[in-house]
Amino acid sequence: FDKGKMEHFKEYLGFIKQGTAQMQLLITGILEFSRFNQQVQIEIMEVDLNKVAYYIHSQTQNFINKKVELEIGELPTIQSNLTFVNAIFQNIIENGIRYNESETAKISITYKSENQKHLLIFRDNGIGIEAKYYNKIFEMFQRLHGDYQYEGTGIGLAMTKKMIERLDGKIWLESDFGQGSTFFVELPKTKN
Repeated sequence: FDKGKMEHFKEYLGFIKQGTAQMQLLITGILEFSRFNQQVQIEIMEVDLNKVAYYIHSQTQNFINKKVELEIGELPTIQSNLTFVNAIFQNIIENGIRYNESETAKISITYKSENQKHLLIFRDNGIGIEAKYYNKIFEMFQRLHGDYQYEGTGIGLAMTKKMIERLDGKIWLESDFGQGSTFFVELPKTKN
């Protein structure tokens, strides 16, 4: 091999490795998504949302190379599923960090009690989302950006929405493109 061909060979091997890693993430995501789609009984227990938020924040600090400020309002202990709630918080918080070009990713989590509903509000100072894409981001494999801009599989928010629906709740967002996003998660106070 001449040196030029060897460099091309190394570059192609790099593409193959990157593609293989992305495929592995997709397969793992699909398996997780199918698990949340199954109609098995969901275990309901007391879930302290403050503990969940602080746990997820500590976990993100272990693998994200960005300064993160997480402001957590007074959150209640609710009757829900701990696994689902952890995953919901993780996906929304990680997206607020991942899709953020600010020097410091700022995320706040607040709570409102509304009749028979818990309303959780996640605000970030990320890149924001254009209104025409509000529904698209909750669909499987729907990404608004290429892999070269932001890592991800396009499964996280689809899984988040599916878990919230399994808990008889709903999710929606408001966003100022370029200014950040606010995700609203509504969960019932009593699970039917």
